[in-house]
Amino acid sequence: MELDRPSRAVLDEYYASRYANLPDEERTAALNQVRGMPMVDSYPAFAGIMSDRAGYLWVREYWVPEAEGPVWSVFDPEGRVQGLVETPPGLRLFEIGEDYLLGWRNDELGVEHVEVWAVSRTPT
Repeated sequence: MELDRPSRAVLDEYYASRYANLPDEERTAALNQVRGMPMVDSYPAFAGIMSDRAGYLWVREYWVPEAEGPVWSVFDPEGRVQGLVETPPGLRLFEIGEDYLLGWRNDELGVEHVEVWAVSRTPT
């Protein structure tokens, strides 16, 4: 699926969300800094990249409209696509094991929680 060109409204919405938890004065200053940013012609090809303990490459897709959480394309050590993995919304990964994902996310009060999620490498 081809994405539309980025728009000023999408950029403003992104930064409003990103800075929502800052104190008012800091949020206003941060939003003023990005308000004049030039627009780009296209979205990035991907949003993040990690490797796991088994030598697989995980590439986080930039944007998938129908997904609730981030979607990762997983490649084996030879570069073959193994499948897609959708991680929970708000979960920020910092380690991918052979059978688990380790990350953290903030609850509704802004408190960080470490989470471990099971991963199965066998087809379902």
